[in-house]
Amino acid sequence: MLNKEDVIFIEKAIGYVFKDKRLLSRAFTHSSFDNNKNENYEKLEFLGDSIVGFGIGETRNKIFTHSSIKCDLFEAITGAIYLDGGIENAKKFVLDMMKDAFDKPLKTSDYKSALNEYCAQHDLSVEYVLLDTCGPSHKPTFTWAVKINGDVLATGKAGTKADAQQICAKQAYKIVVGNDNR
Repeated sequence: MLNKEDVIFIEKAIGYVFKDKRLLSRAFTHSSFDNNKNENYEKLEFLGDSIVGFGIGETRNKIFTHSSIKCDLFEAITGAIYLDGGIENAKKFVLDMMKDAFDKPLKTSDYKSALNEYCAQHDLSVEYVLLDTCGPSHKPTFTWAVKINGDVLATGKAGTKADAQQICAKQAYKIVVGNDNR
């Protein structure tokens, strides 16, 4: 059971004040400490997992792979907020807690996948087109273009098809997403 100071500290940290403080305490109770086997975080975690899953893509779900305990706790708190204050409060909590993850620049070397995923989420068509192959057969150079909604957005030239596609995808990603901090 959380004491009053713990409750105040946690509510301030998560930005939500519980009407029913027992839900917050339950979110922090592991099943091994629950004599009743009904007042622990497991059901809240299951509920919270469903809520967290609303519209959060696989790219940003990687935030939860740091520690299963942190993930369980996050989901349990989300479930507790939902039961205490409804879906809008739970949604606000999730989005507020994950804001930094959404705002941070993408750290990747696979810009083609990142661009394809971004375009799929925003109803944009993506097409990679081979423009040119030159040089000797044992050491060719490939020039690729990436089209977004039919318009050539960027080109890339490299010694392999994959590298050339990554170069043009990186340029196009920066243009489409508008963040060149990569």
